[in-house]
Amino acid sequence: MSRRPRAPALNQRAPETTSSASVNAVVFLATAAPGRDISAHAKHDIIFAQGDDADSVFYIKKGRIKVAVVSKDEFCGEGCLIGQPKRLATASALTECETMRVSKAELQRVLLRRTCIFTDVHVPYPVAACPRRGGSGRSAI
Repeated sequence: MSRRPRAPALNQRAPETTSSASVNAVVFLATAAPGRDISAHAKHDIIFAQGDDADSVFYIKKGRIKVAVVSKDEFCGEGCLIGQPKRLATASALTECETMRVSKAELQRVLLRRTCIFTDVHVPYPVAACPRRGGSGRSAI
């Protein structure tokens, strides 16, 4: 498997809001904005590689990705949320995929709002531990 250049972001931009009101998860995960880029990946594309900077998480909008196998409506790369500086694994597309790369800063920004947005979406433990959802805000990982 050779490392391919990162796929270009698709141009699906949403207006950015500055209010502190809660954010709709469906809209947040469907649209690109500052800190969120949507990309298409061919089968066998490398999404991220072991040793890459761990500076974002990836929401799988379509298809399947192998890290451990993750599929549509799931996340990968969430180790960055608990201070992991580098990727511990390589993620590659098992099928044609579409992902949304959400920067660590952007995800932290929305998680710190009054209402966490991921109440109806499967989320990894570091995100689910958001203090505003009743979690401890800490991860056991």
